[in-house]
Amino acid sequence: MKNLLHSLSRFKMVWIVLLCVMALLLLSAATSYAAPQSACGTYHHVQRGETLFSISRQYGVSMAAIMRANPVIRDPNRIYAGTFLYIPCGPGDPGTGGRCSRMHYVARGQTLGEIALFYRVNPYAIAQANGIHNLDLIYAGDYLCIP
Repeated sequence: MKNLLHSLSRFKMVWIVLLCVMALLLLSAATSYAAPQSACGTYHHVQRGETLFSISRQYGVSMAAIMRANPVIRDPNRIYAGTFLYIPCGPGDPGTGGRCSRMHYVARGQTLGEIALFYRVNPYAIAQANGIHNLDLIYAGDYLCIP
């Protein structure tokens, strides 16, 4: 009987240690998704009803800049209350001065040239405003800052 109690307490101790290790691993995995900290910038706690667009306007930073600073965001239409977003410093993207005249949702089959023609903006200005290095490489479902 004494051996049985001793083995049960050892079993419980092993489980407690395993649970602690698992909790530490989960915490370290959660922090690995956090955006890198810099000397400036801030974090925003997403509230119910907020959108990436409204947050970008609140801080004067483009949606594209916020998405680049938070690679976990894959779809700008899907951010969730309770999430912390890193809001980068400054007025936004180079070349826009943080000012987007509007945001454009890229539809399937659209090209940067077509979008630029529609808004009567130089395609290179749109590329610079969104950090695009290859003008032939834009993706359906992305949002573009139109300077």
